[in-house]
Amino acid sequence: MHARTRYLGVMLAQWHHWRLFRRMHRAATAAQRSDLVFVPFLDYCLVMLGLLGSPFGSARWTGILIQPDVLLKDDNPRRGWRSHVRAWKSSSRRAALSLPTALPLFTIDPRPFNAQVTGGPPLIGLNDPVVAPATGAKDLRHELGIPENEYVVLLYGAMHLRKGVRELIESAVQYEGIHVLCAGEQAELTRQVLRGDAASKLHAARRLHVMDWFVSEEEQERLYASADLVWLVYLGHRAMSGVLMQAAMRGIPVLSQADGVMGEITLRHGLGFVANHRDPEDIAHQLQRVREANWDRTALRQRAEQAFRAHTPKAFAQCIVDSMESALASRPI
Repeated sequence: MHARTRYLGVMLAQWHHWRLFRRMHRAATAAQRSDLVFVPFLDYCLVMLGLLGSPFGSARWTGILIQPDVLLKDDNPRRGWRSHVRAWKSSSRRAALSLPTALPLFTIDPRPFNAQVTGGPPLIGLNDPVVAPATGAKDLRHELGIPENEYVVLLYGAMHLRKGVRELIESAVQYEGIHVLCAGEQAELTRQVLRGDAASKLHAARRLHVMDWFVSEEEQERLYASADLVWLVYLGHRAMSGVLMQAAMRGIPVLSQADGVMGEITLRHGLGFVANHRDPEDIAHQLQRVREANWDRTALRQRAEQAFRAHTPKAFAQCIVDSMESALASRPI
């Protein structure tokens, strides 16, 4: 798909979400007005908020921004139309934060994003919640035909190319004994990659295993029980991922994207290794390196429990409630 067509598709999706939020808000407030609106995933429409204003009328609003980097100015702008589009989108998002009805936003990111960084109100950091994993799940190796002594790399979640699907396949095909387990509903472009030459070689060697559907909680536990490594080399993803915590809390090492929060946390707490998603040789090298490392999974799990001890659902919700109450008290309706 042409890059300009993809950009147009993203903008249309933002516009549709903005209209959906406006329609839902009008329906919800037909009988009684709202004082405050909370949007769990503001990334869906933040550009349109800056362009069209708030879809929530006079109500105050806030929400969670999953990718806070979209607010930052490009310190190394590239030439061409893409750089102009990125600058325009970033400017529109920052304009949304300056709307009179906007309260400070939240982000699942430990880095400080103050007013000087965002060009608007500061972002409030949230600890991405993680629950204690279930125990006793039976792995899927026998059902998938994976020998017990071979190495399984798990790629789990919504299966888009930005998850590094192509990079994982092209690295794994170089090494005997590495199996790739892709679990999650796939985008069409991902399906095309999984029909490509490298994937076909893996499949012919019975080292590619695909579950192209939305994974249930029970299946999730069985997937983790089957994995020796969890793949997190996401392309251009500088924010946090719940999959990192889920893997580490089960004592499974990860291979993370080097540039961003996941890589920083992975190295700081000894949860695995990192790789540069732009460097195929580095990816292949780090994949082999993490495979050959002698991981004490009990010690890894204990490090994760210590690192994420404050990442509880209760603390997550309490931070949101306290921050919204404080913001409303300082800026009464």
